[in-house]
Amino acid sequence: MAQKYRIQRMANIKAPNGAEATHYEVWDVFDVDGEERVHRNHDRAFETEAEAQAWIEAQDDK
Repeated sequence: MAQKYRIQRMANIKAPNGAEATHYEVWDVFDVDGEERVHRNHDRAFETEAEAQAWIEAQDDK
């Protein structure tokens, strides 16, 4: 069975220097007793949704 992932947009208030604090994390998706659950992995954070999607596609190629 292939690993499933979810891209989650994370938005915080803007940083004091005015930088945008929005980023995208890739979470693992798995089933527990037929119910979908996610596991947040802070190490997989990307500046854009496109970068997150590219990471997922690279994992599918492995």
